[in-house]
Amino acid sequence: MGDEVLNASTDVAAFTDRLLGTVDAKIAEILSNKPESERTLNYFDATTVSTSLRSIFRTATGLVPNQVEMVCSMTEAILAPSAQERKTLIKAAVGAGGGAAGAAMIVGGIGAALGWGAGAVAAVVAFFVGTRPTAPSRA
Repeated sequence: MGDEVLNASTDVAAFTDRLLGTVDAKIAEILSNKPESERTLNYFDATTVSTSLRSIFRTATGLVPNQVEMVCSMTEAILAPSAQERKTLIKAAVGAGGGAAGAAMIVGGIGAALGWGAGAVAAVVAFFVGTRPTAPSRA
């Protein structure tokens, strides 16, 4: 059993390395094809990287896990060209990632990283999910 665990962790590490290498290579490729003054990622670039990431999972496992779909949608949402597109992508990410609880965790993590207070996090979660994560239940 010890060898099986070791092999599984080695396989996971190799897959993770391949995944990170592919994402880094795709971003480097995208940026190298742009003039030096325009070397930033835009929405189209984010969808290109997300498509590559989804492709890796489809090739390796035959499907795209919900968590990966959620990360791809959130990445695309960050660079979305309009507020409506951003809202649509975040709602898709919430649906893929496990509903309101998943969205609350994602937004809470982003809010904590940005230094938001609890009230700001609750307001943003309510905007995207439609309810506050700490709202009392009604009997």
